[in-house]
Amino acid sequence: MAARSGRLEEFPEIDRVGWFAPEAAAPLLVVGQQAFLERLAAHLDGRG
Repeated sequence: MAARSGRLEEFPEIDRVGWFAPEAAAPLLVVGQQAFLERLAAHLDGRG
């Protein structure tokens, strides 16, 4: 994709989507996303 500057830039895209239980999703996430998953699970369990 060409930016306004005329340089060619690349932007990552989503190539696969899936629904996972939190326990199955945790190992697939990068470290920065794991805290969000833990907070989300706590919220959905009524602890957050």
